[in-house]
Amino acid sequence: MSKPSLSQIQFKLYVLCFDDYVADAFTTGFVDAYGTRARWQAAVDTLYRLALSGLIKSPTFSDDRENDFLLSYIDELSRVDPFPPGGLADEWIKVDIVASGLAMELMTKFDVIQSKGVLSQGLNEALDELFAASGVPYDVYPVKPIEPS
Repeated sequence: MSKPSLSQIQFKLYVLCFDDYVADAFTTGFVDAYGTRARWQAAVDTLYRLALSGLIKSPTFSDDRENDFLLSYIDELSRVDPFPPGGLADEWIKVDIVASGLAMELMTKFDVIQSKGVLSQGLNEALDELFAASGVPYDVYPVKPIEPS
């Protein structure tokens, strides 16, 4: 199964530094085929990896419940196909997601913000290390398998 590259993940994170997006934004840009299980898996896996690593958050809560809420939401997404017949599943557009303070620090440290999105090999290495330290190593795929009903 094809997994997103660290550079693709880095770009999604860069975009989240400027605006909030919904989970549906993660169903594009990783795998080419529309409506495939591979795109669904890539989105869930990337969101889960970023959440467990503290790189994304939801502005829904501003306290300790925030990460639990986000992980619970991603768990729900692992069971809801984003591409049902007739359109996009509502679950994929109901929660806003933004870059965390840690993500902003890393983007600044590796000059990704200042260079207007030019990708950084140093940041790729830092993401790889952070994912491993967070228990979701990049070389393990998937870390959050989808569960089609």
